[in-house]
Amino acid sequence: MAKGIYLELADGKEYLFRPLTLGDLEDLRESLRRFESPDNPIDAEAMEVIADLAHRSLRRSYPGMSLADAKDLLGIDMIFDVFEAVMDVAGLKRKQIEEGKRLALANQAMSTGDGSTPS
Repeated sequence: MAKGIYLELADGKEYLFRPLTLGDLEDLRESLRRFESPDNPIDAEAMEVIADLAHRSLRRSYPGMSLADAKDLLGIDMIFDVFEAVMDVAGLKRKQIEEGKRLALANQAMSTGDGSTPS
């Protein structure tokens, strides 16, 4: 199973955002500097960077996806969630989500009385 974070995009479907490659991070190093300060506005240039990040992440799961396709799937209301998912290089958010699912399964098993827990 591929590592990543599923997010529901503008078309109502869930898509797998996978971690960026080192090559992607190197290519985008200068563009990403604008996000180092919370004082930098989210303007048209920032949205282009986020769209590029999303496209690079999505094309690892959906090789035929174009940048235009990725842009069509991104709503302004989700750009922060997308940015956070794509930049989850260390996997902390993904691990948090997976742990939540594991705990939910454990709680469900305990409530049904079968006493089993997920491995």
